[in-house]
Amino acid sequence: MRVRNLQEGDRPVTCGCESWIHHWENNSGQIAGICSALECDKPAEVGGHVQIVNADNDWSLLQASKDNSWYIIPICKECNNKHGQEYDVKPGTYPVSIKKTNSCGK
Repeated sequence: MRVRNLQEGDRPVTCGCESWIHHWENNSGQIAGICSALECDKPAEVGGHVQIVNADNDWSLLQASKDNSWYIIPICKECNNKHGQEYDVKPGTYPVSIKKTNSCGK
């Protein structure tokens, strides 16, 4: 999957989650570990705002790559500062919508 990093790192969380990385954890059911950027092995420190550019034949994300929706993925601070840049993410990265869900704030 290929994503475009958005310049929204300091955007406040409004869904009841403690932070954007907690929003990702609450909604993915996973614990953030290593940065999602394919070429990075640093710890994921933040939830980065991204748009999906190419879903790599992942049919569940195909529409997301066409509608410019915003998603959160766990990334390091350095990769989060690549505003406007596109990069590939590790296989299995699960992007979470920025929209509030029933899992928020838990």
